Amino acid sequence: MDIDRLIKIVGNIGGLFCENELAYLSLTSKNESIIRDKIAYRLNLELDKSKYIIAREYKRIDIVILENNSIKDIIELKSIYTYDVETKKGLDGYINS
Repeated sequence: MDIDRLIKIVGNIGGLFCENELAYLSLTSKNESIIRDKIAYRLNLELDKSKYIIAREYKRIDIVILENNSIKDIIELKSIYTYDVETKKGLDGYINS
């Protein structure tokens, strides 16, 4: 898949949420799965279903795009929470992962 198209689809994910919806969900739950599901849904809508399969949690990878039953693209998500930054490791645990 064309990386520019993938970036465009993923980059516009905020538009799939209602006003303040993502903020609320982030404060009340782990938002990684919510964002993953929105991205997967958007990819499913945008991509040619006869050519690609969008899979979530495929072999422990957040999102994969399959073409001819082979992994074409991988999307791995990371979330950071303010209480994690307050630990001794701070941002290092996220930046280097």
